[in-house]
Amino acid sequence: MRIVSGIYRGRRLAAPRGEKTRPTSDRVREALFSILFDVTGLSVLDLYAGTGALGIEALSRGASNAVFVESGREAMQAIEKNFASLSIERTHAVLLPLKVERAIEKLKKEQRRFDLIFADPPYADAARVLPELLANVDALLTDRGIAVLEHASKSEPPAAPVGFVLTRTKRYGETSLAFYERPRHDAPGDVMIRLAQRTKAIQPPATLTLAQKARELQEAGKDVVNLTTGEPDFRTPEHIVEAMKAALDKGRTKYTAVPGIIELRTVIAERFRQLGAEYTAEEVIVSTGAKQCVMSAIQSLIEEGDEAIIIAPYWLSYVDMVRLNGGQPVVVETTEETEFLLTPAKLEAAITEKTRLLILNSPSNPAGAHYLPEQLAALAAVLERYPNVVILSDEIYDCFVYQGRKNASFCEVAPKLRERTLLVNGCSKRYAMTGLRVGWAVGPRPLISAMTRVQGQTTSGTSSVAQYGALAALTGDQSPVEAMAEAYDTRRRFVIGRLNAIAGVSCFDPRGAFYALPNMSSFIGRTLPDGSTIDDASAIAAHLLHDHHLVVVPGFAFGARNHLRLSFAADMETLAKGIDRLRSALSGLR
Repeated sequence: MRIVSGIYRGRRLAAPRGEKTRPTSDRVREALFSILFDVTGLSVLDLYAGTGALGIEALSRGASNAVFVESGREAMQAIEKNFASLSIERTHAVLLPLKVERAIEKLKKEQRRFDLIFADPPYADAARVLPELLANVDALLTDRGIAVLEHASKSEPPAAPVGFVLTRTKRYGETSLAFYERPRHDAPGDVMIRLAQRTKAIQPPATLTLAQKARELQEAGKDVVNLTTGEPDFRTPEHIVEAMKAALDKGRTKYTAVPGIIELRTVIAERFRQLGAEYTAEEVIVSTGAKQCVMSAIQSLIEEGDEAIIIAPYWLSYVDMVRLNGGQPVVVETTEETEFLLTPAKLEAAITEKTRLLILNSPSNPAGAHYLPEQLAALAAVLERYPNVVILSDEIYDCFVYQGRKNASFCEVAPKLRERTLLVNGCSKRYAMTGLRVGWAVGPRPLISAMTRVQGQTTSGTSSVAQYGALAALTGDQSPVEAMAEAYDTRRRFVIGRLNAIAGVSCFDPRGAFYALPNMSSFIGRTLPDGSTIDDASAIAAHLLHDHHLVVVPGFAFGARNHLRLSFAADMETLAKGIDRLRSALSGLR
């Protein structure tokens, strides 16, 4: 196999010598991608993958992820060898060791959708399998998706299924390519909007998608246990609500300064001064949630081709935010044995001349990893040697730490890095104000000024009323926060104990936040009740959803494909019911 062109993670691809290819010649593959032109950010399904040439080519040209379906033993070994040789991140590439028919049923059940589907069956089987494949493309393709089928030139392409058209065919010697798409114009006068390619680089957040699915099942009358959404199940403290009511009564409903009201920014800066870090109100920006702070920072820092180091398991939005802004996420894997912490050695190994940003999340979502002061200091010592790397420290869960630990902000342990450190926090988790959308970032004035310019041309200032609520939250009674932390700690002990009591499940005991990340590795390769084989935790999550009405998030979305994420921001009865359903579901696997 030879990759015909493209750069993957900064290097030109080259396959191991001596690998044989399926009939797709380099010339055909090159022509195929010339027709497709731009696959940046697309999600790809490579059926009858062979050595994985088409899917790997798509990744080399900027596809966001690819699923490779192959059941031949030698072919699977070749694909795995190519993944390793080309340093392809397994968070972006998944091999399904299944017959194509079984793989399609599995992907349909998991409601997976793809922008591109490649199918290159043995020519002797094409007449039989391609029509069957086309019968399923409606369930597998996104709205503007394309299916590309390869067949022998001496045969006619299969007829397009209902709702699709055969848009073009191309012949190259003994090989022909057939392209199938949905009609571009559904009615006379309709105009199809051409979307920017960068929008294809991102996917809807899995957490919000699954939460919506839970609501749909509940509306259909199902008894659903939803352990997906990362928001407190407590009410917003009363003194915060009263402060917002007072703001309304006083007519404080006008535009505010873009970076936030001065009273709030002053209080935020003062909180850091109490930690020994000197900041002024001019070094604070208030945004519509901490998520906007992260996005504005990335927009202000990342240019095309810049690299951002992201620690897996990671909050799912980090990767897509970097991609959306033309950057390259460099995912560094961590393990339960190291408490899901980035080590100084792994950090240094990940830094290149293109590295622009390190995103640090402590305590972390989804693993609950938490860095002690000495561990943060060790990372800071490495970063001192790389002056071009900016540190974004996402500290949104800093008030929820367990096992007698004390949280340390990155600014406390790394004062030498002050001028290239951005500290992100907010009200959503700490004060149960998720829907009110107030977050903030504190950092060097040039970066805060750039983020303010970005925000000024997007959302402008955050809701005035919500800002006065945030002011009351930071200056008022903190006992509700302490009560929430105690409740989460109780739930943590209950959930982790129950999970680790399930045969085959092991779960890291989170040091912070309010999530559990049970490891499902022992179930990989087992069989679901419908006869399909479990290749990663996504299959388990789909089984839990459809057959047991338990909604959890598959770890694939967080760069932890053999794990599930459960939120314990739910009452004890709900948690107990959810874990009982998990135990029941897992006991039925063979």
